[in-house]
Amino acid sequence: MLTVEKSETALEKRLGNELKDLSTKEDISNIRIDMANMETRIIKWNVGTIIAAVGITVAIVKLIG
Repeated sequence: MLTVEKSETALEKRLGNELKDLSTKEDISNIRIDMANMETRIIKWNVGTIIAAVGITVAIVKLIG
């Protein structure tokens, strides 16, 4: 039969292992920074693609017309 002390020790050990896998405030902050940087890169790529598409369209229209 398990004693209270053994049960408590086993529970603390298990919770200790579980708590190691949880995110900290710093981890979440780093993820938010990474997401903001990624958003900026996506916007830059979209703007660049739109400018390129407009340039190609203007060039085609000048060649045809």
